[in-house]
Amino acid sequence: MLITALIATASPRQPSETHLGALSDVTGTDIETTTKDEPKTVTRYDTRTVLWTAGVEAVPFVRTLADALGVEQDRSGRIAVEEDLSVPGHRNIWVAGDMMSLNGLSGVAEVAIQGGRHVGALIAADVADPGAARAPFTYRDLGSAAYIARGHALVQAGPLRMSGLLGWLS
Repeated sequence: MLITALIATASPRQPSETHLGALSDVTGTDIETTTKDEPKTVTRYDTRTVLWTAGVEAVPFVRTLADALGVEQDRSGRIAVEEDLSVPGHRNIWVAGDMMSLNGLSGVAEVAIQGGRHVGALIAADVADPGAARAPFTYRDLGSAAYIARGHALVQAGPLRMSGLLGWLS
């Protein structure tokens, strides 16, 4: 479900609009967006509140690393990794967080935290026993939350979804 649809249903007394594009300027009274496609179109919107989100795209360094290692990247520029987060063909090089591509996991903080802990444990195990089998990375989804305004939030943890005041209180 799109966050914009959830925002609209979660806060009907607080009307909202969604504008997609690159945010190019924000002032105290308006915002300016610029389309990514040619011809570039610039549009200004009067506003009192701006909620800005961004997509995740790998930093340019990742392309340099992938090229140097001779490995593939996904459409977001992230490096495809093995189940233990090592780079294919490079047993002692690991990639975790928003630079890795594995099983459709998002480039969010919780994936990075859990991936970093996993890689740290593998490095310690490799120091103790260099030839030992490696456990695959298993991500534990702790849920997600979006706080829209006082008394309005969206929370999802497993099959449980809450919105509005209940989501905000949780």
